[in-house]
Amino acid sequence: MSDEDYSKLKDKVAASGQGKTEEPNIKHSEISIRQQEPKSGGPAIITEKSGTVRPDRQFPEYAMVIRDKINAKYEHQGTFLEIQSSIMQEAIRSAFSEHSQLDVRADPIIFQKPYYPLFQRRDKIKKIAEAALTSNDEMRKTHFKWLLKFMDDSFQELEIIHKSQVVKGLIEFKHVQMIFASGGILVGEENGLQECVILHDISDILEDKQKGGNYVKLRAFRWQYNGTMFGPSLKKIRLDEFSAARQITELDYYPIEALSKEKREKLFETLIERGKKWCETVEVIDGKHYKYNGK
Repeated sequence: MSDEDYSKLKDKVAASGQGKTEEPNIKHSEISIRQQEPKSGGPAIITEKSGTVRPDRQFPEYAMVIRDKINAKYEHQGTFLEIQSSIMQEAIRSAFSEHSQLDVRADPIIFQKPYYPLFQRRDKIKKIAEAALTSNDEMRKTHFKWLLKFMDDSFQELEIIHKSQVVKGLIEFKHVQMIFASGGILVGEENGLQECVILHDISDILEDKQKGGNYVKLRAFRWQYNGTMFGPSLKKIRLDEFSAARQITELDYYPIEALSKEKREKLFETLIERGKKWCETVEVIDGKHYKYNGK
């Protein structure tokens, strides 16, 4: 049974009034904390937004922990969302089920701000949450209301960028990670021929200390033939920083969703036909040796 089927079945049971969810430790929606690594070493200093020092590092009474990490040099290392609610985790695992490279099996599930992966799958998560809100399981309904509110509050800026740029086929480099979802199909070129690859992951924005400027690294999988074997291989792609907003389809590699439906269908037809022609030129002998007929 897939995660999605399991989630639907659980929601159906909850709607019938049976199988109530139990989360006895969680009493509150979220807490924002600051984690400071001391210069002298030793355990980190945890403080709440109010300034109250917390002796413990765990907060089991909260569904979500928003943790600002500060290193010993007082440099901000990032803001991390830790999802502790098993109800929320279930929805996220269902939405991300086909993308094993994203560590959604962990407990807690952690995303770094600005939470691009969550934003990319917000519609799937909202659909799961909205279905749960019709059930008779009050605890599930409460947890999903908390999650939806967090997403609404956290995604306001991303929604503006999406509507003002991505919907219009544009993207600025500082937001380029927004359009690259793990598991998505990318379109690019190699040796003058278009190809499609499957995105594994994308890095943070990196600094090129030798040449200057910034860039991001993408790792993708594609089918490739090395003269002996035919199978998936890892392809590393570098996208260098660009000024101002750029047409998404002008990037060296870009999500296939940036193409119109007609262009996507035409591309698939071209790639399938190319693959058939390649197969026609190769004859497999004993599963190892290949004979080219010159076509």
